[in-house]
Amino acid sequence: MLESICEKVKRFLCLCGCYAANDIKICKKSNCYEIIKGDKIIKLSLKHGAYVFDVLDNFDYYFEAVEPDFYNGQYIIDYSVPAFHKVRGYDIHEIIFPSIPELIETAEQYLEFAQLNENSVILDLGAYSGLTSILFDYNISKNDNKAKGKVISVEPDLVNLSCLIQNISEYKYKTNRNIEYAFAAVSDTNGRQVFLSDGAMGANSNYSGVFRNANKVEVPAMTLSALAKRFNLDKIDFIKCDIEGAEKIIFNDDEFFNQYSPKIIVEVHNINCELTTNDVIGALQKYGYTCELINQNGSKLPLLGCIKKQ
Repeated sequence: MLESICEKVKRFLCLCGCYAANDIKICKKSNCYEIIKGDKIIKLSLKHGAYVFDVLDNFDYYFEAVEPDFYNGQYIIDYSVPAFHKVRGYDIHEIIFPSIPELIETAEQYLEFAQLNENSVILDLGAYSGLTSILFDYNISKNDNKAKGKVISVEPDLVNLSCLIQNISEYKYKTNRNIEYAFAAVSDTNGRQVFLSDGAMGANSNYSGVFRNANKVEVPAMTLSALAKRFNLDKIDFIKCDIEGAEKIIFNDDEFFNQYSPKIIVEVHNINCELTTNDVIGALQKYGYTCELINQNGSKLPLLGCIKKQ
């Protein structure tokens, strides 16, 4: 999946703020990028320039995710700094995103695949701002506020984690429902691990290197089996995995899969010009899983739905 010369030129022009096509233009300001379509503007931080391409390709998804501000005849959404937004399709409280938003459309795809019930136990790996974790918990408790099911959010980026804690705290205040969380990178070993922290969805454990100017920090690392032990889980029904390339290595865990057989949905990523799809399928097949690619709303990266054969 090598990037073509045309795509490289397009990416270069986007980041220089010199791109205009298909009724969209990009302006590079002193402190942000502005992606403009008619009277609509999306702002992104300069350090998150890797997202310019995604927003360019999926402008309507990102613009319609939250309610815009109106100023001087223009509708503006500012993702350039961590900020609270009113999320369309979620009205319990406002959500603070570190950068670009989690999309309700993607969460709905997760829920359709997972088929949760009031007793479901869920691991949200790469929880980002926590909105998807909240939507999982709301789904299992919407008919019974005392439902026994629960969600555990796992996030290794401290900027993201700060937003996640604020969001799940507000959710608990509004609903009296608790979402547990862990500050950790899911990996194939336990201990400490070098992590590229960018305060956005591209944060990763040094596999994809999305942002060249990301901060290199050490964070706690945990295997799936160690994570299950930490939270004393008797069962796990569903795993959402969006961990920016580390899905390539985490599923080789005999101890975990000898005890648990959750449904798993993975956002696969492009590592060294190759998707991690085959790595995930190869690891899970030996535990009796079948996997199917699912087109992801608002993203070129596919989802991989995995279910253990009965």
